[in-house]
Amino acid sequence: MSRNGDSCTTCVARRRKCDGIRPLCRRCTRDGVECKGYSTPKLPIRGVSGPKKPRSTLPISTTDVIDLTPSGLTSSGNYPGPSSVSNISTREPGIPPEWPNVGDTFSSPVPYVSHNNRPSLDPLLAINLQPSAPIPRQAPAPPYHPTDIGPFDEVTRTFVAPKKDVRQSMTPGQASLFDALFSLARPEDDIHLLASSNLLDRTPLGPIQAGPSYNLTYGAEHNLGNRDQTDLEDSHDAQEVGAKLCDTLALDKKVKSNTLPFVLQSYALWMRQFLFEPIRIIPLAREYTLEEYSTGSAARWRMTTISNAVRAITGSTGYTLEDLEILQFNMHQGFATTKSSFGTDRVADRIRALQAMSTTYEFISVSLKVLPLSKLVKTMQAVAPIFRRGCPDPEDRPVNLPTLLSNINVGLQYYATVDVLLSAVIGRPMNFRYDTTYGFGVYESIFDLENGPGTRWVYGVPDRLIIIFARMNALLEEFGSGVDLRIVRELETEIKETRAIVVASTDPSLAVGRLVVQECWRQAAYIYLYMGLCGADSHDARVIKAHGDFMEVFLRTKPGRIPDSFLVFPLPILGIATRHPDDQDLLKRRMLALPECARKETSGNQFIRMLECMWQLASQSGRPTIWSDLRLASLYVAGV
Repeated sequence: MSRNGDSCTTCVARRRKCDGIRPLCRRCTRDGVECKGYSTPKLPIRGVSGPKKPRSTLPISTTDVIDLTPSGLTSSGNYPGPSSVSNISTREPGIPPEWPNVGDTFSSPVPYVSHNNRPSLDPLLAINLQPSAPIPRQAPAPPYHPTDIGPFDEVTRTFVAPKKDVRQSMTPGQASLFDALFSLARPEDDIHLLASSNLLDRTPLGPIQAGPSYNLTYGAEHNLGNRDQTDLEDSHDAQEVGAKLCDTLALDKKVKSNTLPFVLQSYALWMRQFLFEPIRIIPLAREYTLEEYSTGSAARWRMTTISNAVRAITGSTGYTLEDLEILQFNMHQGFATTKSSFGTDRVADRIRALQAMSTTYEFISVSLKVLPLSKLVKTMQAVAPIFRRGCPDPEDRPVNLPTLLSNINVGLQYYATVDVLLSAVIGRPMNFRYDTTYGFGVYESIFDLENGPGTRWVYGVPDRLIIIFARMNALLEEFGSGVDLRIVRELETEIKETRAIVVASTDPSLAVGRLVVQECWRQAAYIYLYMGLCGADSHDARVIKAHGDFMEVFLRTKPGRIPDSFLVFPLPILGIATRHPDDQDLLKRRMLALPECARKETSGNQFIRMLECMWQLASQSGRPTIWSDLRLASLYVAGV
C-alpha cells in the first residue's frame, strides 16, 4: 500500500508499489515511465484512507530441506517455515500483532525514579505530557513471537532523510523520551542530534585510509555511506528491499538453479529478525552473499546448511540444532586443516585464511542466538588463528581495531566485534589484544556517519564504543581495578563523546527504539568503567547514576524486537548493577519473553542465569555486587 493509502493507475497496472506522491509518483518518475495520475482525489481527512487492496506476499512455496551431505543437495522432508512466517502485520518485523498501540512505543511518560529517590534526569520529562496510567512494574511482559515478522511487502514504512526535526512526528511521550535520551549526558557533554541528511554530506576530518585493504576485493573506498543506498531506504519499502536481496525467488530446491535464491531469502529472514539495521545493510549483504556463494562448492554447502538452520530457527521456537551441529563439526575441521597449512608465505597464508573465514560470520551470529556460551567460546578460539592470518597487520604487532572497523570485511570485522563484546560481558580475556589508536588516515569522525563502515548494523553498538570496550578489556586484564585515574578520566570523556546515530523513519518508534539501544550500551560502558576499572560496587554513586539512566529508558519503552533483542548482549553488565528486587524481576521477566532467552542452553538464557547467580551471591553475603561476581557467574553457569 502506498503511504497515502492509494496508488496511481500506472503502478496499479504495473503491479508495483506506489509511494502515493501527487501529482506524479516518484516510483514512475524513477523508473522512467509516464505516471497517469490517481483515480481518486486525495482524502483530506487525516487517518482516513481509500479502499485497501488485498496484500500480496513474496512467492514463497512449500520447500524441502536440503540434504546436509556436501556431495549433493537432495530433499529430506518438508520445510514448514514459510507458512509460519506468513503470520503478518504491517508493523515493525518481529512485533507481535496482539500488542496494542505498538506505534506509540512508550508505556508511560512518567519519569523513572530510582529507589534511592534520585531526581528525574531532565525536567523535559515532566512538562507538557499527556497524562496516562503507568504500566505496573510487575506487569508481565507480553508474549514475543519470533515468526510474526511478515513477508517483506507487508511492512509499509519507508525511510526518509529528515528535512525537519524528527521529533515533530512523535507523540508527546516519544518526543519527551527522545529529548531525555540526549539529556542523559553529563552537563559538559557535547552531543547533537545527528540528522541523516547532513551526515551524508559531512566530510570527515581527513581522507579515509586507502590501504591496506582487509579484503581481497573490498578496499577502504568500498564505503557504505553513499547516496544510492540512502535512496534505497528513502524510497523502497520492505518488499522492494526483499526483492533487491533475493531477486525472483523460486524455492523448489529440487531444481539446483534455485539454491542461490533459497540462500538469499533465508539470509533475508535472518537479517530482518536479528539485525539492528537490516535495511541499511542490504547492498553490502547482497554483495557479501554472492561473493561467498561464488567461492566454491564447500562454501555453498555451508551457506545452504546455514539457510536450513535459519529456516528452522525463524520458523518455530521448537527448532532442532541438527543442521548447526553438523555445520559446527565441518567448520572446526576446516579451521584445523587451514591452520596446519600455514607456512612462511604471508600473502598465500592470508588468502587461505580469508577463504577459511567464509561463512564464519553467519555461523557465529547464529551460534550466539541458539547455542550455549561454551560452544560459542570454543568456536571463537578455533577461528582465532585464522582471523589473525587474515588481517594484514604484521605478526609482531597487534591488530589495529579502528583500521579494521573502517575497512569493509564482514568476517574480520564481526569476529573482532564479538571478541571484544563477549570478553566484556563474561569477564573473560579477549583472544587478542587490539591496538585501539587511530592510525594514519583513519579518523574518528567516520564512525559518526549514519552509513559508516563499522558493525553498528549488527547489534546496535556504536563503533566508537567497541573500540572503547577493547581498550577497557586490555586495561582490566593488565591492571585490574587499579587503573590510573588519568586514564579513567580519558575513558569517561570518550564514552561521553560517543554519539548515538538517529536514523530517521516514518515510524518514530523505530528511531527512538534504536536510540534507546545505543544509549543502553553507553550506560553499560559507564558501569564497566566504574565497577571494572575503578573497583566500585553497585552502591557507588557513579554506578547508581549510570544504572538509573538505563532503567529510566528501559521502563519507558514497550517490549519488542527493538529494543529488547538488542539488550540481551549487554545484559550481564546492565544486570550486575541492578540492585532492587523489583528491577531485577522486571529485567529478568522481560528478557525471558524473548525466544533467544526463553529457550534453555542458549547464550541469552545463560546471561539471565548469570544475573540470578550474581544477585543471589550478593544477597546471601549481605553485600553489593562487585565486578568479580561477573567472572564467577560466567564460570559457574557456562563454564567459560
